Amino acid sequence: MAFAMFDTEISTSASWLDPAEARAKLKDTLRRFLKANSDAPSVTDDIPVLGLKVSAGLGKTRAALEAVAELGADYLKTGHILFYVPTHALAEEAAQEFQCHCRGDVLPSLVLRGRNAINPETGTQMCQRWELADKLSGKVDSITKVICRTKTADGKINEAACASGCPYLAQREISQNHVIFLPHSYLTLPLPIKGAIALRIIDEKFWSTLTSTEEIDLRDWLKSISLDSPSSEAQKAHAKASDEVRQKVNACLTNNMPLHEELRNAGFAEKELQALADTERTFWTDPEIQPTMGIDEISAKIDTDKMSLNVAARRNAKVFALLAETAGRQSNTERLCMTQKDKADAITAYILQPPPQDSPYILLDADLDETITRNFFPQAEIVALRSRPLAEITQVSDLTLSDTWLMANEDNAKSKERCKKVLSILDYEVARARREQDGNVLLVATTKVLKLLYEAAGVPNGGFDDPEDLPPLRGADVRWFGPRMLGLNRFKSHATIVVVGRQQPPVSAIEAYLRAMFGDGDKALQFAKEPKLIRGKVIDAKGSTRHAQVHPDEHARVLLAQSREAGAEQAIARLRLIDPSGPKRVLILSNLPLPNLPIDRSIPFDQLVEFPGLTEPMPNLSRLKRAITQPNGTLRRGIRTSPKGLHEDAPHEFRTRNAAKDYAKKFAAGQMIRGLRHLAEVHKRDATEVTLAHVGGRRRISAVVFIEPSQAGQLAGELWPDYRVIYTSVPACEADALIEDACLPSP
Repeated sequence: MAFAMFDTEISTSASWLDPAEARAKLKDTLRRFLKANSDAPSVTDDIPVLGLKVSAGLGKTRAALEAVAELGADYLKTGHILFYVPTHALAEEAAQEFQCHCRGDVLPSLVLRGRNAINPETGTQMCQRWELADKLSGKVDSITKVICRTKTADGKINEAACASGCPYLAQREISQNHVIFLPHSYLTLPLPIKGAIALRIIDEKFWSTLTSTEEIDLRDWLKSISLDSPSSEAQKAHAKASDEVRQKVNACLTNNMPLHEELRNAGFAEKELQALADTERTFWTDPEIQPTMGIDEISAKIDTDKMSLNVAARRNAKVFALLAETAGRQSNTERLCMTQKDKADAITAYILQPPPQDSPYILLDADLDETITRNFFPQAEIVALRSRPLAEITQVSDLTLSDTWLMANEDNAKSKERCKKVLSILDYEVARARREQDGNVLLVATTKVLKLLYEAAGVPNGGFDDPEDLPPLRGADVRWFGPRMLGLNRFKSHATIVVVGRQQPPVSAIEAYLRAMFGDGDKALQFAKEPKLIRGKVIDAKGSTRHAQVHPDEHARVLLAQSREAGAEQAIARLRLIDPSGPKRVLILSNLPLPNLPIDRSIPFDQLVEFPGLTEPMPNLSRLKRAITQPNGTLRRGIRTSPKGLHEDAPHEFRTRNAAKDYAKKFAAGQMIRGLRHLAEVHKRDATEVTLAHVGGRRRISAVVFIEPSQAGQLAGELWPDYRVIYTSVPACEADALIEDACLPSP
């Protein structure tokens, strides 16, 4: 794919790029897009959109800030530049970094802060009435007009005593265009600023912010509007129309009837339904709350029955607006359905609020997905710039280590046993990082798993309201999966990350996103027959097909991966693996295939627990350990690796030659020898490989004696007098020649 506005084609190849090359392409792509679109129309059906899928650690945020610092002045001539990031904290960081990139004339910039955000100048909330604002959220059209400042019909300004000089309201009064840093939540909220928007940049994934769910008890949905007396004819007409539409929605969804056709036949097309939504939303707005009232007086009025009616009407309005939006459909929208709420029938609407289509966009996301992006911006040009992470990456091969598995179906004893296995691996990694690099370890898991691990370790935790409050666990820093991991740089110097399990949302959550995002497509959605995923195939970073739990719907699979696979990859990316300052180690305690993280080795979970230093996967090394261990815990003097030798040297473990044969054939050539050497290392013993040939025979076999090489021949002769011995210190080609020599004397 190429950018039409560019002279040269930009490849969207997903092949690995050298970090320097990827960064150069990233900067060039941003600069050319910004130069090409500084005079783009402010409102158009085909606004320019650039989507950049950039590996975490290549510096996409930094590159975007540098590009805006260099070229943003032309955009500020016509409007604000909005730079969206996941959280307020990241907005603060981005604003500070932006100032560092500005050269010469510093472009005006600010951080847009919500009412309950902390004012950096005072250390208090931006709005003195922020708690009232929280209570009124979703209940009125304009919180500002209700509790801060409003203009009466005769032009008089009514305002709260705190409105004058309020830092939150002061943001509305800026007259100069700014580069504004703000959290993703403002994508669906009215902006408390004046002026046009010239450019929007969204850093990290944002689509879930645009979705919401309205679940209305069917009894409340069918409740007729009680009009105040006296009522106007317009009010009566609205109440009648509202009742009729709600009754038809219930009947059609209950009996699987064509909803939109029924509504059109009754005279409710798009225009009528939108008018119904607009009227319903403001029907019960309480005019008695005024900004001049005190906090206690307003609080009392918020809890009135009339305000409750207002909330219900606003929920109904969202459903009416959805019906207006989908009025042209021949089949029923899948964004509206009957569900169960507290064991009662409910009408549930899955709301999608698309981003404003009024300015050019730049989308920055390591996990940017083309299907999702084109759902909002069909015209988007998408470029992938990926660099291979540089780290030693090990993954569990046989278990997902899901929340359910670690909880062991609420079997506390089994759960604690499994958690202690995880903690033993963590202990090893912390000790290794300190020993080899004097480095730190980051542990990432779901909040459920972290609570189990803290409990198993006997460590009290500070609660799970803020990840900053979590104490270290066995010497490792701790965080949980989720949006608050996005964009963090504070762990880039850590040597190791241990990821436990994966963040897999419930099927109901996946399907809620599915309905909101894709419920109006031409193709019917597929839903899980049971509230669980099915076994399916996925592609890993090396292009291999592997099995994993998937959703039956292709769009749902994309949404699932955005949370599950991307959540793990984003956590791992906090160590900044693209061009690390030192050796990095990644340990993934889950066999979930990751599409952008090539795995170096896959090892069974129990092997990691019992033999954490063994980096090569071995087939049940515990049996070999038992075979060479004496009752007092020390090592035997040696063991042969042939089936006959295993049976004769360790009959307590391999009771028959066939049992030994079945076990031996699971090992690749030389693998059993390497396993024996590792076991000797654990016991701090030498392990010397010897090659044996039966006296009078030519067939050779391998064996290991647990002694230094200078004494290996003598010990092997004592252990196996029927065999001649060839030292492994002899080069392989000479050993082959010696074996062929029938006259080779026994040492």
